[in-house]
Amino acid sequence: MVEVVVTLRFVTPCLGGRRAKELGQPDTMSRDRDGHVIFQQNWWNSLLSYGAQAFSKHQSRVREIRWDPIVDGSTEIYERYWTGTEHTDHEAFPAGSEIGVRAMLPSKFSINDFKKILEIGGKYKGISPYGYDDGYGRFEVVEVRRAR
Repeated sequence: MVEVVVTLRFVTPCLGGRRAKELGQPDTMSRDRDGHVIFQQNWWNSLLSYGAQAFSKHQSRVREIRWDPIVDGSTEIYERYWTGTEHTDHEAFPAGSEIGVRAMLPSKFSINDFKKILEIGGKYKGISPYGYDDGYGRFEVVEVRRAR
């Protein structure tokens, strides 16, 4: 197995999907007990399954990839308009922002293949706690490198 560090740049905003507990507060990202933003393993699985099918390689092996749930990056408030003037505020990684994540690749799964699968998934599916099927959370891969 090999651990990789991945840097992604969002092309479309990645929006928090946890409903606000109080009216007027933004929908938020999921966080661990230390306050770090987290992305669930099954979100990555869905993204990579899509990418592997389009790449026609590693379809059964992408589920063996294990993700560190902690996402390194800074969030801002994003206004998602659903009518001309009506909107919902979301905690978000805005378009142009970069995040860092870590993953463990299974044996004999090349970093180059992983990067290609991630690029396809990011371009066409994306990852966002709110609305990835609505075009939120699309990204480009800035870097994939072996962890030190």
